[in-house]
Amino acid sequence: MTWPVVGVELGVCAGVIALLVAVTLAGERREQGLWKFALAGIAVLGGILWWQQPWIGQGFEPVPNGRPMFVLDQFAWTFKWFFLLTMAV
Repeated sequence: MTWPVVGVELGVCAGVIALLVAVTLAGERREQGLWKFALAGIAVLGGILWWQQPWIGQGFEPVPNGRPMFVLDQFAWTFKWFFLLTMAV
């Protein structure tokens, strides 16, 4: 199974859960500093996306010898970068 193909999606899920936990545990005064935590998460996602380059053109097959349910191609990779930059702004 080529799980690195869905690495960014798994990273987004983990980042959202971590940010929700941080907001829940932080007091009202500390919530203002969470933008740094969110920006660090975006940087980590950028690193995961850069690391994904060798898997461009491959698919994620949850069942061996099955049809890929998720394919990472150059078009998808480019738009992932576009949306990641949009999140940073």
